[in-house]
Amino acid sequence: STRHEPRRRHRRRLHARCPGSAAKSTSAADAYSSTRTPPLLPAPNPPTTTPTAPPPIPTGPRNLVLIGGRGCGKSSVCRLLRAADKRFTLLNLDEMIARKAGTSIPEIVQGKGWVYFRELEFQVCREVAGQAVCDGEWLLIDAGGGV
Repeated sequence: STRHEPRRRHRRRLHARCPGSAAKSTSAADAYSSTRTPPLLPAPNPPTTTPTAPPPIPTGPRNLVLIGGRGCGKSSVCRLLRAADKRFTLLNLDEMIARKAGTSIPEIVQGKGWVYFRELEFQVCREVAGQAVCDGEWLLIDAGGGV
């Protein structure tokens, strides 16, 4: 009889710590599970306004500009996107800069410096931005690493 006495005391302590548990629980596992049961929440109130339809998806021209650091893969991703969706016209700013300057980008940087190249890059960006607004086509713009 003394052997079972500590278990009874332990059960009583568990029941004393668990609010709302009655003497009907007979084991420590029952007392533990009753403390872990989440409380029942009242049903949520119905919405006071009727839900509105989502805005329509625009069907007009779209522009997508890929930006990122030098050598991160913007041009590769643009070529893949262009191949996957023929609606886009691909504009590569680095190619446009080289065409405008009449020489390659490394030669521009070596001959006139980074500051001159970045100014030229900014001018080409402005031109492309104006074209994107005016032409009404789908443009995929491969921005240079300094944009």
